[in-house]
Amino acid sequence: MTPLGMTSRFSRILELGANAAVILASAALIAVALRHWDPPGNRGGPPPWLRPGDSLANSKVPLKPGRANLLFVLQAGCRFCTSSAPALREIAQMASRRGDVDILAILPQDAKTSQEYLEGLGLRLPVLQASPHDLRVRGTPTVILSDGSGRVLSVWAGALDENRGAEVSKSVAQIGGSK
Repeated sequence: MTPLGMTSRFSRILELGANAAVILASAALIAVALRHWDPPGNRGGPPPWLRPGDSLANSKVPLKPGRANLLFVLQAGCRFCTSSAPALREIAQMASRRGDVDILAILPQDAKTSQEYLEGLGLRLPVLQASPHDLRVRGTPTVILSDGSGRVLSVWAGALDENRGAEVSKSVAQIGGSK
């Protein structure tokens, strides 16, 4: 081997070692940054998204003491809300038959737009104008079931097909025993 060949080989080894060191240092820096990163909505406050066990008692939702609540958080024009309409109608009918569950639609649009949208879906429900984020809801549609004290029992986020709709109906039927 010539001295030039040794230099070339040594340079390649040195370059590979330097690249590996840069990759390891970058990975360590990213790991440290992620461990210490706190999402903006969670700066020592409540959890960022609504979960079972959380309370609706201090929210904008008008709760009647001692009555279960079924909340449909929707948004006019949301394609997932629209595709969930058959399941939402079935759930609302079943809950209405029980007679001890309050059902409320929560939409960010004004009352007229919200009512027109709901009627287009075949739903006739009272409406509360509020942003999904006011309830710590990530997106629409979201169905929230709470007990008579406002404690969240279940949250279903995303489009409801027939199976998920049946799951919601089963949970509603089990509140305080079925009627």
